[in-house]
Amino acid sequence: MSEQAKKLKYCVNGEWLTSETKTYMNCYNPSTGEVIAQAPQCTAEEVESVVAAAKAAYPGWSNTPVVKRVQVLFKFKTLLEKHLDELTEILAREMGKAWEEAKGDVLKVVEVVEFACGMPQLMKGEALMDCATGYDTTMYHHPVGVFAGIAPWNFPAMIPQGWMAPICIAAGNCFV
Repeated sequence: MSEQAKKLKYCVNGEWLTSETKTYMNCYNPSTGEVIAQAPQCTAEEVESVVAAAKAAYPGWSNTPVVKRVQVLFKFKTLLEKHLDELTEILAREMGKAWEEAKGDVLKVVEVVEFACGMPQLMKGEALMDCATGYDTTMYHHPVGVFAGIAPWNFPAMIPQGWMAPICIAAGNCFV
């Protein structure tokens, strides 16, 4: 393991915590075979605490107006753009991707965050009057709860930080 390799932490309620686990998984730079970090296999209690925190946050977050929720994503987009090169370097090192491919993955995250910022328009309901004799239909979009995502090995940034989390968060759900 290189001197740069470090034990990663997990985040709950905006706080980075060190796991109590004894089991860590090595993260390799596939280009060199070097161990660049160690990710904790969090304990069941730690995972439960993260899910419990998301459940506790859900009532307040789901009742936050959608225009305020997307403000969080606008800030996220700004941070992604500010740290584009740093994020690209991390992704290239961890995945063995060419620089431009890794940069493309990060830029795709930015694009999908921009899409999710349109959630006020996307969450509009619909109504159909007289869909049957004496019946009207109305459709509403509501947040439904806490979601968990599993990142695919080939797009570990684009899918969870792009397609999963921003849309989930903008819609008023919580994401683990």
